[in-house]
Amino acid sequence: MVVISETSGGSNGDDPNKKRKEVEKKRKEEEENNRNKKLKEKLSYSLPIPDDLTLSCFALVEICHYQKLSLVCSNFRDIIRSRDLYVKRSNLGLTESVLYAYIRLIPLEKPSWYVLQRVPYRNLPNTLSWRLTLIDSIPPMPFEAAIVTNGSDIYVIGGLVGGRPTSSMILMDCKSCRCRLLPRMRMSRFRAGAGVIDGKIYVIGGCSMQLCNWIEVFDIKEQTWTGLEFPYLPDMYKEFVKYAVMEKNIYLMDGGVLCCALDPINMRWFHQGQELDHLRSVWHMSYCVIDDLLVCINPMMEVVGGPIALYDRKQKLLRHVNGLQGFPGNMNLRESRMENFDGNLVILGSDQSWFSEYKGKKEIWCVEISFELRERGEIWGIIESAAVVLTTYNNTPSIQLCRTVTL
Repeated sequence: MVVISETSGGSNGDDPNKKRKEVEKKRKEEEENNRNKKLKEKLSYSLPIPDDLTLSCFALVEICHYQKLSLVCSNFRDIIRSRDLYVKRSNLGLTESVLYAYIRLIPLEKPSWYVLQRVPYRNLPNTLSWRLTLIDSIPPMPFEAAIVTNGSDIYVIGGLVGGRPTSSMILMDCKSCRCRLLPRMRMSRFRAGAGVIDGKIYVIGGCSMQLCNWIEVFDIKEQTWTGLEFPYLPDMYKEFVKYAVMEKNIYLMDGGVLCCALDPINMRWFHQGQELDHLRSVWHMSYCVIDDLLVCINPMMEVVGGPIALYDRKQKLLRHVNGLQGFPGNMNLRESRMENFDGNLVILGSDQSWFSEYKGKKEIWCVEISFELRERGEIWGIIESAAVVLTTYNNTPSIQLCRTVTL
């Protein structure tokens, strides 16, 4: 049963210089507390609505309204945090993509997690706009951990804890906004590469070269780790700062010029070839994968084309995105972060570099772009929305990453 309880409390301002007012204030507070107690007892009742019916009703509600619903009573909050609600949404085909961002507000030492939510625009209840909302219940992740997503979960793999690499893996349950530890890896890792293929998480590098455990595989269903042994691996790849899955291959790039790829299905490793040379030349820190195409900043945007490009690795061709009317010109694109959002491109970027010493207002923009293939194979980008989603005055935002989950 759903139990709705209402409580309220109040207090009047006091004047410490007048004893009479203090006595009067105390008397009024006691009367108010007594009234609230009686009101709470009167309003605490059980609605004749079974929990399963409430869950079915909530499944039809957009996720952007869940935060307010959770404030009504503890029963509503428990239902919204339950996995049953999201299983019901999935069965009804009502899942939504939700974007999470990891942002540091310099000079604060540690970044925080934010969620991109639709909220009513000012005083217009029928108009929704994007806003970044801080998530207090999720702690900062280890420095330079590898991050992958699967369904509604974010996996945080390895990283530095206390200045040392860790073998831990943390599951961020985005349905309940809670974290829990998963079985540890065999190796401690820092700046590893990772990718999800067919229900398994492949973790590569980030540690000293070992034949059996340099690549480890986590079975999401069985919750177990195994080592993936290759007959030959080049002893040159230790740490990776970029990694992406395209057509069931995991592509990786270190902080320099080395680019490689793993085909775990056919047990093949690639570290040479024209395809990797082309990929290395266009792969920027701001990137994502949409329809097995690498979306990135156009490295030649100052000479030809717009700010966004798509790299087709099969054709070894960098294709500039045309259009993009309405793209915010003040976004610091080179320090932005990209993510695939239901087949559209979402870019989060600040209007100031995190190196800047500017002390005034700073904003994070969110731009959503859809793509359209036109005549002669031209790709056009349409700005679906562009809005300021976070404003700060005393700190400079640095966007570390963004990831999309399904709820």
